[in-house]
Amino acid sequence: MAQAILPNWVRGRSLAVYLTLFNGAMTVGSLSWGAIAPLIGVPFTLLAGAVGLVVAGLAAHRLKLPRAMPT
Repeated sequence: MAQAILPNWVRGRSLAVYLTLFNGAMTVGSLSWGAIAPLIGVPFTLLAGAVGLVVAGLAAHRLKLPRAMPT
């Protein structure tokens, strides 16, 4: 979607920033869940993650993606 809506001059830079943030979020999330699991147990950690995914999915379902810009 980002490739369709971003202008050509900024497309590569913005996708690089997106990938950097995505990988950073994966790292922080992994460290966070790894720290939480010993405190509340692995089953409850997985349950909390599943509930979070359902809530995030329902919230994201309401968002509309922008239309592509004409080239």
